[in-house]
Amino acid sequence: MAKKQKEHRSVRGLTGKDKKYIQDMWLPEGITCSDCYHFPRCNGIFGTVAEDVDCQFHPNRFIEKEQK
Repeated sequence: MAKKQKEHRSVRGLTGKDKKYIQDMWLPEGITCSDCYHFPRCNGIFGTVAEDVDCQFHPNRFIEKEQK
């Protein structure tokens, strides 16, 4: 079953640092927080949802989990 991908937030109207900040937080296309090595910690501390498509840390700390 394919993962449901949420749409990224719009950056319309943003410029410079604000736009770059938002874009830097996006995960790679087709990837969600559940694919990240750090997800269990983020979920436990911050309540991050597995289907999220942007990292809550800045800078983005996404590290893909090793597939077993």
